[in-house]
Amino acid sequence: FEIRRKYHKKELLPSCYECDQDLTISGSKNDRLHFKHKSQHNYCILTDESTSPLEHEKFTEILRLKESERHKQLKNKIGALLHEVDGVDKSSIVIDDKFIIRGDEKRRPDVYCKYYDKELVFEIQLSDLTLGYILSRYEFYKKHGMYLIWILDNFDIRNQGTLERDIKYLTKYENFFKLDEKATDTLHLECEYKYPFLTEENTFLQKWLKTSITLSQLKFDSESYQAYYYNYGDNKTEVEIQQKKRIAEIEIERKEAAIKQ
Repeated sequence: FEIRRKYHKKELLPSCYECDQDLTISGSKNDRLHFKHKSQHNYCILTDESTSPLEHEKFTEILRLKESERHKQLKNKIGALLHEVDGVDKSSIVIDDKFIIRGDEKRRPDVYCKYYDKELVFEIQLSDLTLGYILSRYEFYKKHGMYLIWILDNFDIRNQGTLERDIKYLTKYENFFKLDEKATDTLHLECEYKYPFLTEENTFLQKWLKTSITLSQLKFDSESYQAYYYNYGDNKTEVEIQQKKRIAEIEIERKEAAIKQ
């Protein structure tokens, strides 16, 4: 009620952390005060009526973790290291205090910069995300021509949870990125990617590989607006073609051996 008093005396001007729109302080008959978007507000995922209570709880947890020490540490490190990257417009680097506004939609990325002729946004995730949240971020940046790079922190590539699989299956590339904190000269990302190959017996197998890369080693898909290091989808298709070709060759060799016999 002290906060409510300050609000009505214009000493406190609350706004939504997610969409930056003004909030009011509303109450109920049980004296349960809460922040509330004003009437006629623009869309915000936190007010979407299709959002379940569990999803809303997860959204709140995501926003809470954005203020954690680990989250602040990672976004500040990425922002600082971007200053050392050739091709990055240093004046464009923004760390968690810029809303990207397109029409009536707003998003505030953890880190934003211009890299040559491209706009990059980095979103750091320390907890599980709902697919709805992932898609809302991905579709917004894609629609407005920005490349979204998810930075994961604690995850086991061989024990992937729902978050990792949802991010992995957004596009055909299936690359995971993590800040390489051992590198201090410029921005390096640890990239883990799935690598398809054939054995000597022509068996199709896949394995996960990891390497440290710079921004200059990334490739950019201007249709899906996805940054990637290794093109898993195309390479998988190529390996499958090689496998079928080898099967055909083996069959020809078998027939020739039978004729010769």
